[in-house]
Amino acid sequence: MAILRRSARGIGAMTAAVLVLTSGITGVAFADEPDSSPSVSEVSTQNVAVSQAQTEGPITQEIEDSDPVATLTKATPKIKGTAKVGNTLTAKPGEWSPTGVKYKYQWYRNGKKISGATKATYKLKAADSGKKISVKATGKKTGYTTASKTSGKTKAVAKGTLSAAKPKISGSAKVGKTLKVKTGKWSPSSTKVSYQWKRNGKKISGAKKSSYKVKAADKGKRISVTVTGKASGYKSKSVTSSSTAVVKYPSSMYPSGWKCPSWAPIKGNASSMIYHVPGGAYYSRTNPEQCFASASAAKSAGYRASKR
Repeated sequence: MAILRRSARGIGAMTAAVLVLTSGITGVAFADEPDSSPSVSEVSTQNVAVSQAQTEGPITQEIEDSDPVATLTKATPKIKGTAKVGNTLTAKPGEWSPTGVKYKYQWYRNGKKISGATKATYKLKAADSGKKISVKATGKKTGYTTASKTSGKTKAVAKGTLSAAKPKISGSAKVGKTLKVKTGKWSPSSTKVSYQWKRNGKKISGAKKSSYKVKAADKGKRISVTVTGKASGYKSKSVTSSSTAVVKYPSSMYPSGWKCPSWAPIKGNASSMIYHVPGGAYYSRTNPEQCFASASAAKSAGYRASKR
């Protein structure tokens, strides 16, 4: 049995004794039958001839090759900047060849992609503290294969430094008065602050709020406050205010009850606008609305002395 191969072009002119095979019937077997006329499905091997001369000519297959693609010459990108939380790092792609390459970037934290970090710059976050940062530069140019190159890693990212204003104390440095602290602006904004009030530079036990009521024990001393800020990824920072003037007793105060403090013993009766000194006839029977440090202070406030 003969196996007939397709022609290079297809079926050309065909006579009763000649069959030119098309490309669609390559590999079909044809058998002889002596008692029957040759047919397309049954052809004697002796009566089959493939004549290229009876075709229109050989097929030429055109293969469209894509344009040749060149390869970019890559450079290893470098990272500029100090690896410290709060600082900004900048990717430098280096000298790629040819010129005119466009770059895209992806930043990595300990080898893992940092979501959304696809610019040439990257501001280090609290999550980067203690980690190593790298960046991959991907270059593209028409006619060239896209190429990528990854930088080396930075040192482990150091904790950041908090930015803080010097706190200020408002209020009068007098016994019984309340002092308040204004912390100013801290950066980052997520910073949480705590307070410690001090008397002549020494901690006042329990004085850890943003305000402080001056006590008799503070007389003759100076008051200051230390504000400490803490934020994730940053070193804690403490800033101390300037000290107040020397604490004094005020000229008067408003008591809660029948007694005036020892430093302001003079009782003032607001309904009569009379003041009473210790030892006076009505002193013990007077419920003071105001206490004065001196008679002159009471007089300055509009009170007159009791006649008894």
